[in-house]
Amino acid sequence: MKRVLSLTVCVLLLSVLLMGCSPKTVLSAADFQTKMEKKGFTVQDVTATTPGIGKSVMIAYNTAFQVEYFELSSQSNAKGVFESNKTIVSNQVSSKSTTSTTASNYDTFTLTGDGQFFMLTRVDNTVLYCLTSSDNKDDVKEIFEYLGY
Repeated sequence: MKRVLSLTVCVLLLSVLLMGCSPKTVLSAADFQTKMEKKGFTVQDVTATTPGIGKSVMIAYNTAFQVEYFELSSQSNAKGVFESNKTIVSNQVSSKSTTSTTASNYDTFTLTGDGQFFMLTRVDNTVLYCLTSSDNKDDVKEIFEYLGY
């Protein structure tokens, strides 16, 4: 009986751990715009004014903060943008606390320090970016979660 219970607990624990690493779904630029507008953000497509950065570049903003959306030509380009932004912001903040997650098709990175909060997430060939006051930390996390990132 103990063996069956132990096996059941192990299977349940493994299932929970694997669920946390399941692939995330890419959000299209159009879906990003629709979802952010539903949350009261103003959204601008700035792709034409940022040549060479990505296939699609969108900025969503409200009175408190802005979220930037990048759709890049490949997953490797998105990984490069993710790592580059992670390094740049990390080097600008002296006293910081960070978290990082890497899974099958996504990476996340958060940084809190010097009164700032930074959240960066990559899913396949897309990247979401937000750098704001640490006062907005919970709101930013809520938006990223709402977007599935």
